[in-house]
Amino acid sequence: MRAAAAVALALGVFHRPIMFVCFYRESAATLGLKLAVWDSVFYVLVSLVIAVGVVCVGPIVIFGLLMLPPLAARMFARTMRTQYAL
Repeated sequence: MRAAAAVALALGVFHRPIMFVCFYRESAATLGLKLAVWDSVFYVLVSLVIAVGVVCVGPIVIFGLLMLPPLAARMFARTMRTQYAL
């Protein structure tokens, strides 16, 4: 439970720089954001979510929860923006 709260808090605090680095790398580098640092923060948060999820519900369920929603949205969306909205 503490790890989930820590991830939620970190995403709430660092949402903008992480999203900026993930989707607009060149602009983020131009603005002086340290890409390696923000990539590492993102990877650590994702790994925490996966590790806690595997312990709580199991690896097969976590794989399904991580892979199926984007794949299903991809079938119905023509653009990336629509895919994220779904």
